[in-house]
Amino acid sequence: MKNKFIYALIIFAFYSANCFSQYGGSLVFYSNIDFESTLDTNLKIIFNNDTNDLWQIGRPNKSFANSSYTLPNAIITDTISPFIGQNDSWFDIKINTHLWMGQAMQLDFLHKYENDSLHSKCFVEISYDQGFSWLNVIENQNVGMGQIYYDNLYSSNDTSEFGVAGFSGNCNDWQFSSVYWIWEASAKNICDTVIVRFHFISDSLATTGGGWVIDNIHILGFINAWSIPKNFENSDIVIYPNPIVDQAVIEFKNPIKKLFIYDRVGRMVLSEDICNDYFIIKKEELGSGVFVIKLLNNNGKESTKTIVIE
Repeated sequence: MKNKFIYALIIFAFYSANCFSQYGGSLVFYSNIDFESTLDTNLKIIFNNDTNDLWQIGRPNKSFANSSYTLPNAIITDTISPFIGQNDSWFDIKINTHLWMGQAMQLDFLHKYENDSLHSKCFVEISYDQGFSWLNVIENQNVGMGQIYYDNLYSSNDTSEFGVAGFSGNCNDWQFSSVYWIWEASAKNICDTVIVRFHFISDSLATTGGGWVIDNIHILGFINAWSIPKNFENSDIVIYPNPIVDQAVIEFKNPIKKLFIYDRVGRMVLSEDICNDYFIIKKEELGSGVFVIKLLNNNGKESTKTIVIE
C-alpha cells in the first residue's frame, strides 16, 4: 500500500510541476484506479449487466497473466477461464467533469492481452453524450472534437472482421498506453460528462485465449491546454514496459545520436552515445522515480519521453 501511495504521489507531483511546459495547460485533477484503493469521487466504474460479461476485478490466475501489476487485484476478462466465443464485454469509467474549450484529458493504463488476431479485439471507446453514442478513441479527432494524440496504441489498420480497430494478438508483457485529447470547442452541453469504455469482443469460434487484463488506470484533466504534449510528439520511439520494474528497452525506429535522462528536478543523471537501434534502461542504475528521456537524432532534432521506474 505504501509503495502504491508513493507511486501515485510521484506521478501527481511530476505532472503538476511540468504541466505548463509539457502540456500547455494546468493540471486540475488526477485520479488513479488500481482496483484496491477507494475510487476517486470524480470517477464511477459501471459494469455491463449482461450475464455473459467477462470483466471481473480480482487476482489474475491465467498463463499469460498470473498476477496484477500492483498486487493483488486488476480488472480482467475472467480471472481464471479463457474468454468465450461470441462475447461482447465492457466496463465504463464515468468522469465527472465538464467539457469546455481548451480543456484536455489524458488516459494512461497498463495492460496485457492474448487473443485471436483476426477474430477478437480489445479497444477503447469514448462517449460525450451520457453513453448514447460511442467513438473508438482513434476516431475521436474525425468528428470536430479537437485534437487527439496517443502513444503505444493501436491504429486504424489494426481492424478485425468486425470492422473494429483494436489491440490483437499476444502481448504477454505489461504495456503502457496513453491517449491525450484536447477539446477546441464545447463538446456537448454543460451537464455532460465523459465516459471511457474498455471493450472486448470475440467471434463464435472456440478459443483458449486469455483475453485482456488492465491495471493502474490514470486519468488526468487539464485546462487552458492548446498544444500537443511533448510526450506524444515522436511516435518513432517505443519504450516497454513503462512503468519499469527492473529494466526496459527503448527502440528507435530512426537513427539516434545521443540519449539523455533527467530526473524530476531537471538534473541529468545519464548521458549515452547511441550506436544501435535500441537502448536498455536499468532500475539499478537510476533508482525509482519519474524521469524524462531526451533524444537527439543525427539532424539535431530533439524529442522527449517520460518514464516511471517503480
